[in-house]
Amino acid sequence: MTQDKKQQIFARAEKWFDKIVPATGAAKTKGGEVMRAAMRLHYRYYNDGDTAFEEYGITTCWSSWAYLMDEAPQSMHDIVAGLQFVSSGNYDCLDEYDNTLHLILDAVCDWLDSNADDCNTPNTEDCIVYAIDDRPTEVYDGEDDYDEEY
Repeated sequence: MTQDKKQQIFARAEKWFDKIVPATGAAKTKGGEVMRAAMRLHYRYYNDGDTAFEEYGITTCWSSWAYLMDEAPQSMHDIVAGLQFVSSGNYDCLDEYDNTLHLILDAVCDWLDSNADDCNTPNTEDCIVYAIDDRPTEVYDGEDDYDEEY
């Protein structure tokens, strides 16, 4: 995916985000919370390098990914699920992770543009803490696990 295309997708997502996601806290609608979750994944990757299945990213991103897996429309499921296959500790996959984040944003915008009835369904979840008890147990503690004995 070209940088131009990524910028177009992000600009489109930002317009939706500003319109339907509150400045703080969970969104009032499912559409707003789905956008919030997708943008959180994007933000954490671009600002801190966090991925949903690696080290500290498990703490910062996994719940938003799980929310999208459970709450986003079925039509997005394969794209969202794809993040786990391009986030396996293999840094050669980071371009694919980045591309997949943009595919998710694009799919969320398409869904919102379609004005599907479920976009406006009242939301009762918070993607930041969603399924937190189900999160993988290897949560990054901030310590490197390097062997100190050479």
